[in-house]
Amino acid sequence: MSVRFGGKLDTYQTLLLLEERLGFGLFTWDIDADELQWSDGLFALFGLKPGIETPTRALALSMTHPDDRLSTGWIRHEVREGRLLDRDFRVILRDGRVRHISQLGWLTGGDDNNTHLAGVCVDVTPLFEARLQSELVQRRFKELVNAASCVVWMAPPDDDGLQANRLMSAEGLDANGDWLDRVFADDKAALLANWSRAAASQKPFKFLHRIMESDGSSRWYRSHAVPLRDRDSSVIEWIGVTIDVHDLIAGTQETLQITGAQIRGGRGILNWSVRDLANATGLTIGVIRRLEEFDGTSTGYNEALSVILRTMEAAGVEFLMLPNGKPAVRPR
Repeated sequence: MSVRFGGKLDTYQTLLLLEERLGFGLFTWDIDADELQWSDGLFALFGLKPGIETPTRALALSMTHPDDRLSTGWIRHEVREGRLLDRDFRVILRDGRVRHISQLGWLTGGDDNNTHLAGVCVDVTPLFEARLQSELVQRRFKELVNAASCVVWMAPPDDDGLQANRLMSAEGLDANGDWLDRVFADDKAALLANWSRAAASQKPFKFLHRIMESDGSSRWYRSHAVPLRDRDSSVIEWIGVTIDVHDLIAGTQETLQITGAQIRGGRGILNWSVRDLANATGLTIGVIRRLEEFDGTSTGYNEALSVILRTMEAAGVEFLMLPNGKPAVRPR
């Protein structure tokens, strides 16, 4: 259904306004006579003024970016065959600026020789620059993910279990499948319970856990997630990151002072008695009992603690100082 406007609507003035506001211009090309007609809007796209310059193929070609130039003969041949009606090219304005143009063309005249072409050219520079900016943001994001050695993921807003959909992961991490499927079995139940509490309360989620590697070993990771809300403050999804913190934890081992609680825990893992530990380290039972009396570290026993640390590590115990400052032990 066509619309009929009431009152006087000047078509030419309307076209000028639309060309200016929307950034486009119209043209026609008589291919045999090689005559061009440009609207005011097309002159503006080339940075020219109507009445001062005469539109010709030579003028258009001289202002086209060198990498986008096509000879008039080639264009004439392709247009007659119904090709190159739509194309993208760049124009170098006389002040040095580059403008990105998208052309849409169609054959007119109703003859079989395809001698007339009409079209519209649109300034797509803002779209092109926005795409470049978007690509730059993506590259920055990817490099940040690689530098942090992490997985970025999203999850639905409900608390019916954690369904983490990976958005991006550091190189090498995505080769081993979904990170949630590889969470260490002893940590997974606690992780999911922590997630359910966070999702139900709509408060940030964070959890320290281990992930199984492809070689059967495990590494420490810390997962964080926060709710993403709409304008009404309703949670529409969760955005999360799982970061490899194993080296951070391992880096504390060089200056690790093990505690009495860790020694007792290590003996439990090995199923050793105090006498077994004394026999393995060469220390007296009295020294070991004295060290185990303190949940924290004991002063003045650095050498004895170092001997216990090396002995129990060799037997299969790993001593850890977690990022939250709490000491821990686990089987190697």
